[in-house]
Amino acid sequence: MVEKEAVMRAFLCVAVRAEIRSLLKGISDELRMSTASRASWVVAENYHVTVQFLGEIDPMLTVPLQRGLEASVSGQKAFDVMLDRISGFPSPERPRVLWAGGAASAAFGKLVCAVSQSTQLLGFPRERQPDVFHITLARIRGAADARLVKAIGELSHTTDPTPINVTGVTLMESRLTKHGAKYNRLFEVPLRGERGTGAV
Repeated sequence: MVEKEAVMRAFLCVAVRAEIRSLLKGISDELRMSTASRASWVVAENYHVTVQFLGEIDPMLTVPLQRGLEASVSGQKAFDVMLDRISGFPSPERPRVLWAGGAASAAFGKLVCAVSQSTQLLGFPRERQPDVFHITLARIRGAADARLVKAIGELSHTTDPTPINVTGVTLMESRLTKHGAKYNRLFEVPLRGERGTGAV
């Protein structure tokens, strides 16, 4: 059993470029102004496409994680996924997590599968095949009010499709502070080859 002081919270993700973060901050601000619901809003610099949450891990796993990912994903071609909706988990009508994202293409599913196969070898549970990719915007505390649900529905139909470039997988450390989560990028394993279409 790893001692409490010797663990770090970590997750694997796809980083998003500054233009996407700026776009999502505008959407997040619009949602925030439309609701009286209590929520924890993610700051723009923390936006990312979730691939796998690892939880509390031994920092010594960083090296085998990187080596495993280099063996499993670095041969996959870079590709795009299309951000085209605003929604909520478990549903847009009863959101506990607000997110922006889109359909998980075959290429994204292949990436998640390769990452999961790699982390399973280190004792992590298998990651299920996703139907969507998502970027968390906020976590709702309690029930969402009707104005927020309405705003989600309206924004979901007006979000212009925007490509997100998937060019690598990043290991992030998450440190919880009184000012919110602070992320520390530990490494990125880049994808190789020409950019794919996201549908192969």
